[in-house]
Amino acid sequence: MTMGQYQCQSVVGFWPMSISIILALLPYAIAYLLNVRPKYELGQLPDIIDEREQLKSAFCIFTRILVTSTPIIVLTYNNSPAARIYATICAVQGLPLALCYHIAYVKLTSTSTKLNLSMSGSSSLGEGDENGRRSAFLSVRLAEMYSEIGRLEQTVELVEETLAVFKKGNSGTLNLQNEGRTEVALGFTMNDLRDLDGDELKMIIQLLRLKGNALIQLKGPLGFSMSAKLNIDALKIFENCPAASKMKDHSIIFPIYNIVGLQIKGGLIDQDDECSLERDLAERFNHEAQLQAYHYARSLASVAEMYGRIGLYDEAFRHFDIMKAIYMTEEHPKLLLGTYSVDRCAVSFATSAIWYLQTSKIDKAIERCDYVIDRILPIYDKKDVIGTAHILCNIIRVLKWNGHVDKAREAYTNFIPDGAENHFAFGCTHKPMSLLLRICDESSEEYNAENISEDIDMIMSSDVDDMTDFNCMADGWSMKSMIAEVCLHLARRLNAGDPAKESLIDRGILMATVASKRVKASNGMVKHIMAYEAHKDVHKNLLVLANEEVTAVRSIVYDESDRVSPSKYRTSDSLESGANSNSTLGFAERLNVKDYTSNTHGSTVSSNGSNSKLTEGSASSKPVHILTSDKKKVAFNDLSSFVSAEESAASKHFSNNSQEESALNTSSSANSPDAVSPLIPQ
Repeated sequence: MTMGQYQCQSVVGFWPMSISIILALLPYAIAYLLNVRPKYELGQLPDIIDEREQLKSAFCIFTRILVTSTPIIVLTYNNSPAARIYATICAVQGLPLALCYHIAYVKLTSTSTKLNLSMSGSSSLGEGDENGRRSAFLSVRLAEMYSEIGRLEQTVELVEETLAVFKKGNSGTLNLQNEGRTEVALGFTMNDLRDLDGDELKMIIQLLRLKGNALIQLKGPLGFSMSAKLNIDALKIFENCPAASKMKDHSIIFPIYNIVGLQIKGGLIDQDDECSLERDLAERFNHEAQLQAYHYARSLASVAEMYGRIGLYDEAFRHFDIMKAIYMTEEHPKLLLGTYSVDRCAVSFATSAIWYLQTSKIDKAIERCDYVIDRILPIYDKKDVIGTAHILCNIIRVLKWNGHVDKAREAYTNFIPDGAENHFAFGCTHKPMSLLLRICDESSEEYNAENISEDIDMIMSSDVDDMTDFNCMADGWSMKSMIAEVCLHLARRLNAGDPAKESLIDRGILMATVASKRVKASNGMVKHIMAYEAHKDVHKNLLVLANEEVTAVRSIVYDESDRVSPSKYRTSDSLESGANSNSTLGFAERLNVKDYTSNTHGSTVSSNGSNSKLTEGSASSKPVHILTSDKKKVAFNDLSSFVSAEESAASKHFSNNSQEESALNTSSSANSPDAVSPLIPQ
């Protein structure tokens, strides 16, 4: 204190100043993070919505202020507190002031200026004009933003400027120019509408909706009539634009139908005494809405199939009936095929016939199959091989098991698409299915036995990929079970002991075993009820046939004269007298050591009811010997399981390398020509 006066000094430390600068950076950081967007959005929202470049500019402003004020703070730190405090305030407030300037000026004014500049380069959208198309898309987004924040005048202005972009006037070919000059609505000519695609038509309808809503809020009662005219123009544009018929989703026009209906009832649009205008509009609205309900129909079909697969048939039919009421047999197939690749709604009609079959309603099941054959298949797109094959498999599943094989074969022949045998999914089932419908017991067509060798070769090489089999099994019939049934019918036409019959039985049991595992859950309980019902008898009959085949009497490889005539075997005296003869000189050359590294189990025993010879199944010419330990017999019963492939192959062969055993058996049966060789399994 000096002469009654006080001197006050304030000192701001380093940390308070640093914290102030950090707090000043927070608005910048928050705004920048809010504008971080995925790359796919940045391509659609350049500069106008993405504000990061402007934020960087604002940060540069702050940086310049900070660079300018920092030397002042340092130089005046001890000498001039007032100057230092002033420079500190400028540094701390530099960033918020820059951001406020950006928000107030750049955001609200420069945005629309950039949009107008980007759209002013072209008066119309030509083919390949991506800049104009993107500008139009951005203008729609910006008009929606203006409408949401209440800037109605800017909304109307922006909509009018954007609509002008789509108008090409009288451009077009000479022969269509006169016709194309006809104005449809709002200055749009037929030439303009012909060049629009679906996305551009959607943008125009959306812009007209935004303008109509803005006029209602701006003009009051007068705005209602102006909005009604805009809505009528929107309907005219939608009706006359060729792109509308190619659009899968017509929901863009639904709000227009709604507001026009209200305006008709409110008296803004003239109505006749019969109310035909309102009635026609309501029916059209209903038709368009039902047309877009194909997604709902598809979901209902999926739920119905799920309930049918687990045996809840009442729930399956309840969802199916709703789907049937929505499904439009002429309009929906194209939409479903375009969206989902397969019309599962049409497939569910055929699947419902199996549900009737499972509930013992045979007549209704046959009636549903007739409906599918008469109403669904004739108009179904033959390019959809998967859908057609699913439908046919389901109706064959019903008709074949109820004595209508001929009808099933006729439907399959008439409706299976050309080239189905080459299809990646169902090509492997085409020939087996055709053969099954000709060879099964209920078929009236006589099977040509001359082709049985070719059919056996075909079915032995046939198989179904897992995905196709699982899908068909979920509908009600395993395709592996179908192949097993073909093997069963072919095997029944061959004689006992025929190697081809053994191969068919083995192949059929292999396919049937896979199908049996797939129709059951891991705990052994049935999972696919309909597929199990179709499969169980096939598997059982194959096992019974295999049991009969194992017990069949077979021919052996040795000539009967070698086994029953003792004169063929030399006595010791004859061997001793011929020991020095020339006939014994080549005996040692006939002895060979077996090569165990080669495939010696490829030979098969051919049997045709008479004495047979050994037929080599491999390229090796070395003698084939089956060890005595490999001699096995496989016994089947109705409840037996499938044996391994090695055991099945081993059961086909019999011991023939024990010369001592053969000699004893032959000598013991010399006096009985009709005796059965012990080599033959009993």
